[in-house]
Amino acid sequence: MKVGVIGSRGQLGSDLLKILADSIPLDKPEFDVLIPSSWPEITARGIDVLINTSAYNEVDQAEIDMDSCFNLNTFSPARLANFCDINKIIFITISTDYVFGFPPTVPPLPFSEESETNPLSVYGVSKRAGEILTLNRCKQSYVIRTCGLYGYASIARPRSSFVETMLRLAQKGNPISVVSDQIVSPTPTYDLALAINKLIEQLPPFGVYHLTADGFCSWYDFAKKIFDLAGLSVILKSTTMSAFNSKARRSPYTVLSNEKARRYGIQLPPWEVGLAAYLTNRKME
Repeated sequence: MKVGVIGSRGQLGSDLLKILADSIPLDKPEFDVLIPSSWPEITARGIDVLINTSAYNEVDQAEIDMDSCFNLNTFSPARLANFCDINKIIFITISTDYVFGFPPTVPPLPFSEESETNPLSVYGVSKRAGEILTLNRCKQSYVIRTCGLYGYASIARPRSSFVETMLRLAQKGNPISVVSDQIVSPTPTYDLALAINKLIEQLPPFGVYHLTADGFCSWYDFAKKIFDLAGLSVILKSTTMSAFNSKARRSPYTVLSNEKARRYGIQLPPWEVGLAAYLTNRKME
């Protein structure tokens, strides 16, 4: 099947192009996700599966720039879903752990695809709305929720991923403060791309799927592992989310259960394994 990748220059999009056997990049200037008049290129190129990796992901800025956030995260995937439904194209759009709020149990348990969503930020609301409209408008659609993405395309843009931000800050030699009260599952885009490729090959029932690295950690523990594996000596300090006084609210726990995907043989490696592979392979990128 021919697979079109929207946002092919981004972290996930560029890895999808490496992995998918028959992929077609869809990006500016020829293709613009916000300009439907450019979309006939999708049908002209005989695309069978369309993957939307484009997103407005400035979580704090979204609290101010709501229009841009909803245009890209809600209305754009909704229109694409409608376009795909009309043209009998399978549609895959990427969502986020930010659609969840505070965990309902103590101790917390990983959120399943059926767990109640309760986004705490404008960004989370925009992504959840995009999920709902996608599933309502396209019968052959997948919503992929993931968490803490980082990929090789961020090496040239070190502020675009947590890993590259940590490596950049380490070079400055100053103490680094990282939150220890937010639990996540950091996920390499290369591993996610492999999982999406397997999903396309198998085509399990349409709907929502969680695809993250196996296991979980705090951002502080993740930073510590980055520095340990990279052989960097850094003064790392633990802090809290409240100390950063961010514009957007964030849940302290957004671990996603991957059990549904696992039933179809789709599983990502543990986050520690993915990180080690990323740090080894980034030297060759």
